[in-house]
Amino acid sequence: MLAALFYRPRRARLAVAPRRQKPARNRVCRVETLENRLALTLFGQSLFPADYPWNQNISAAPVAGNSAAIIANIGASVHIHPDWGDDNPANGAAPLYGIPFNVVHGNGMATTNVIIDNYPDESDIVPVPIPPNAVAEGDYQNGPNLTGGGYKTGQRGDSHLIVWDEDNNIAYELYGVSRPNDPTLFPNNNNVEVAKTDTAWHAAQETVWYMNTDQFRTLGATSADAAGLSILAGLARPDEGRTAAEGGQGVINHALRLTLPSNAVNPQYIYPASHVVNDSQASYKVPFGARLRLMNTPAVNSLINNMPPESQIVARAMQQYGLIVADIGTAMYVTGASATIDTVDTPSTDQVWNMDNDILASNGLKVLTASDFEVVDLTPRVTGLSATKAAAGSTISLFGQNFSGAAGHLTVFFGNTPSPTVTYVGDSQLNVVVPSGSGTVGVTVQSGVVDADNISGNPNANVTKPIFGYGVSAAATAPSFTYVGSITLTWNGSATGNWTDPKWNGGSVTYPDNTVNAVINTQNVVQVTSNQSAYSLAISGGGQVAVAASASLSVTTNTSVTAGGTLSIAAGGTFSTGSTLNLDTAGHITGGSITAAAYQFNDGTVSASLAGTGGLTKSGAGTVTLSGTNAYGGATIVQSGTLIVSGGTLPRGTSLMIGGNAGSPAAVIIAATDASGNPLGLPSGNSGAGIAKTAVTAAAPPFPPVSKTVTHIAAHRDFPMLSDRSGKAVEPNGHQRTSMLQSAARRNR
Repeated sequence: MLAALFYRPRRARLAVAPRRQKPARNRVCRVETLENRLALTLFGQSLFPADYPWNQNISAAPVAGNSAAIIANIGASVHIHPDWGDDNPANGAAPLYGIPFNVVHGNGMATTNVIIDNYPDESDIVPVPIPPNAVAEGDYQNGPNLTGGGYKTGQRGDSHLIVWDEDNNIAYELYGVSRPNDPTLFPNNNNVEVAKTDTAWHAAQETVWYMNTDQFRTLGATSADAAGLSILAGLARPDEGRTAAEGGQGVINHALRLTLPSNAVNPQYIYPASHVVNDSQASYKVPFGARLRLMNTPAVNSLINNMPPESQIVARAMQQYGLIVADIGTAMYVTGASATIDTVDTPSTDQVWNMDNDILASNGLKVLTASDFEVVDLTPRVTGLSATKAAAGSTISLFGQNFSGAAGHLTVFFGNTPSPTVTYVGDSQLNVVVPSGSGTVGVTVQSGVVDADNISGNPNANVTKPIFGYGVSAAATAPSFTYVGSITLTWNGSATGNWTDPKWNGGSVTYPDNTVNAVINTQNVVQVTSNQSAYSLAISGGGQVAVAASASLSVTTNTSVTAGGTLSIAAGGTFSTGSTLNLDTAGHITGGSITAAAYQFNDGTVSASLAGTGGLTKSGAGTVTLSGTNAYGGATIVQSGTLIVSGGTLPRGTSLMIGGNAGSPAAVIIAATDASGNPLGLPSGNSGAGIAKTAVTAAAPPFPPVSKTVTHIAAHRDFPMLSDRSGKAVEPNGHQRTSMLQSAARRNR
């Protein structure tokens, strides 16, 4: 059983230069599904994935710089010709215009060996599931044309035979087919017809397309189409082009096949094409694979709006997806199939075009001329970044054009380093993970893969060599990206100076910002008198950073104050760090307000007010003294050493966890009094301004930590109270409090 579409031989067919015979292979690119949109379908199946170039929407692509010259060379007044026609057996031996395709169920179907005569080294020589009474290009509307393939009067012309296996979504495409009972073989590479002396099927070339994959031909190799492209994928088919009311899909979501004369085609190809035709080179010509697009202007849209419905559907496809130059032939001939005939499924879904009253009507497709078209440039372009500064491992967005149609082969380079992960969002956006790197680099996009053409005689056959694809975005206009934290600036001043003074060294920038690690490690004072930032900050060696009133210093990641370093904040000034603030080895944090993701203290003094949500951890054998009014959230954990609260408070509601061991006991010293002179944390009437208590007194180490919660009693302003795990209020020495305090602890748990 078969299903078929019919196609006419081109009436002004031009001979193509002989195709070189070289080893060939199919190249299948393994890709993920990158787009969520409809691709062209045939009986519910997509012909190639959505990210394949035939299915690429190019409506927003920029116009090529030489577009006007190319259109002028083609002939601005040349009309579009819909190169398909009627399919009606009642028309007898009338030509069957268009390229037909036969639909089969390949599973369990017998296959036929086809002898490949002209281009065996550039063919996929496999058996073909040819159905009985298969329809070939150049047949009649009521049956086969048995005069043979070729270009003599009455012959079938290119004599393409296309068989689509619906079960497996595989297209078998053959060029120059000779039937078993044809009198002659298709013209050989010397353009000579010889008598056919056997009863086998013959063809000049065979290509098998696995249409569930992103498959391309070996560079330099041909296919059943001169450019090395699939024919079936580019046909205008009536099952798509007829309106929904007529039983069609009402939309064509793919590019269409186009022929141009040899004097309009360069001896080159551009992705997705892979093969050349021999002719002279000129800037006003296009390579095989080039794409023309119907303009979206008021004048053109007026023509489209005046067309019958099927013509409108085809024209809109030309605006959205364009025309791909696929073969040598008459100028501006757009290839289609005259019918979609399904005799292998039930119910049948046969479709034919309304030729006389629509496609070929006086206001149909033929009102369009070459001057209504433009050549587009599909080279990727990067116009912006969601963030121009970030750390390696961050995810940012790239914005631009022409990111679609890459068949899964998109690479984003930061300088010369590729991103490890590229996520396709749409034709104008990619999300990428920033790779490792340093400094400031340009960001470019490569659409395609590095591949070599070892077949074509022209070393410049591939327009975008060494890339098989749309190429690489321009480096000259690449947006700049700066790695944060990859540059370290060290204060080199001899005395007091301002953060913005040119007294830093170690980098190419004048002073630190949120991309730069700032280091102050000598006994100098660096003043911050305005709003400034750094990626990280390290203060040591007696150095000091002083934030003035009404000024701020924001650090993206860690801040450390060690070895006698000082971070001071004046009243009204602010300091924040997006990660941990570390204090060690007699470090000092003085003055106003500080916000950090967490605090990690070992040794030093803090008079600033601490805020944030990540809590405070006291570790190491040193002593940390807090004398500010603190408001950070989270637990206060004393792992070892001594935490002194003197003249200040722990935050309301913090969970105080105290641990340690025999060799390094942990202690909390409450050394503050209320307005009446009572030690904070002790009930009224007790004496002693400084009470040092270890949290546990077990006889043998290790000592388990005890969790206690700081609450506040209105009668004792801002004093901290501890509760054990049972909820009973306790003194720092573990004794129970009065009943009033027990009740308060229960209320505030």
